[in-house]
Amino acid sequence: MAADFTAQVWGGERIYMVGFGRAKTGDPHMDYPDVDDIGFTDDAHAAEHGPIVNAVTGDPAVKARFHRVEISNSAKLYLVSTDPTVARITHPAGGLLSHDRSQNFTFASGNAAGRAAIEVRYNYTDGPVIGRLYVQVNLRVNVLLRLHLVTTVAGNGHTNPFLGVTANNPADRHAAMKKLFRSINHIWVPYGVFLQVEGTVYDKAWTAAALGTAVYPPPDANLDQAGATDPDRSALRVNVFFIPAFSSAATVAFATSVNWAKTTLSYFPAGAPAATRHLANHVMVRTSGLADTHAVAHELGHYFNLCAIDGARPWAYHSCADTKVANDNQKIRDDSVTRRRIMYPYVGCRKWPPRRTGITWATAISSRGIWSLPAGSART
Repeated sequence: MAADFTAQVWGGERIYMVGFGRAKTGDPHMDYPDVDDIGFTDDAHAAEHGPIVNAVTGDPAVKARFHRVEISNSAKLYLVSTDPTVARITHPAGGLLSHDRSQNFTFASGNAAGRAAIEVRYNYTDGPVIGRLYVQVNLRVNVLLRLHLVTTVAGNGHTNPFLGVTANNPADRHAAMKKLFRSINHIWVPYGVFLQVEGTVYDKAWTAAALGTAVYPPPDANLDQAGATDPDRSALRVNVFFIPAFSSAATVAFATSVNWAKTTLSYFPAGAPAATRHLANHVMVRTSGLADTHAVAHELGHYFNLCAIDGARPWAYHSCADTKVANDNQKIRDDSVTRRRIMYPYVGCRKWPPRRTGITWATAISSRGIWSLPAGSART
């Protein structure tokens, strides 16, 4: 039979000989960061496109997973860092990979922020490069937090489970609050953000006078009022208030950034002189039910203004139904990786061009699992 050199043997796909992924499943862990294995765009490094992993400076044992995708198990492969001062391979020894189809490897991040690539080289340490994992090492920045336990809201107290545990006294509740942020740090630390919780937790009751209403659960605006005027509020830290319940039963947490509070003129007491009024920038967390680490981490991202692309609608840029994203900024939609990150946690996104049908996104997804986020809150 004569050879047919015009037959299409593979079309519409790319073949990758090697790949990378997260080194473990389950809960977030700062030593096992997510690997963006879909592809990324980065204006600061325009020539790069491929899998990337983040780490914080000074981590001696960052782990990722290597896969032989379309290459023989017997092929001799080495991991070689383009800059060992940024990312130094510590395991396997000498960078020589085993013949397993998938295996974990470890690198140590440097003491200064930077970008390097872990190259997969064929047969020799200076052999042909058949794959790369980019490594972004981020300088650690400490974000100071003050935690407030609002013991009663308009006369109503907390119930069990309290953040997922039985907590009948202030000490147990304080411990659960601090534990929540230790878990959240495992999400944020690889990106250089460490949430440093103040040692003291401030307990208080918010009365109808503080809230401006006797309605329970109070509307978000009344919680904003009480939070802005709280006497224990810190001017130097992010204030996080733990509340028994929200008016929207599905809301896990919500955040108002400094920028958004100023944009919406969220000052209290309303009408007070500038010298005596307070800005309603803070994070509110519901305590009834489980401790939703991912949702609170997501809301902190709103506090950091990560979604405020034009400053006008900081929550709008992770909603499938948002027409501004769909129509005005194709780059956001094309960067499919952002769908997997903490500020874009939803499924069921429309294909480009978008269809004119409504989509809900109460069910959300991260690289570590699916959880429920509030469908009824405008700010989440």
